[in-house]
Amino acid sequence: MESEAFIVYLHHNNHTMTAEQVLDQMIADLKLKEKISAYEGGVLHKLEPEWSSEYLHYNSWTNTYLNLAVYSEAEHDAQQLLKEQGI
Repeated sequence: MESEAFIVYLHHNNHTMTAEQVLDQMIADLKLKEKISAYEGGVLHKLEPEWSSEYLHYNSWTNTYLNLAVYSEAEHDAQQLLKEQGI
């Protein structure tokens, strides 16, 4: 990353972590999210370009990324059906 860029990440536990461990944990946490903000997507594109190009899909309407490694069309459809049924 460029020297002007800063990543602030708070890890809420009682363990001391090195900067590299914090960065690795942040990347792992982002990879588990279904919807990722444009900023978070930019971070992943810089740090994990191969993974990002394979799994992140940009939605220009909401300026977010959909994580295809986590997103399930079947689960999404099931949730939508439950909403439509009022359950």
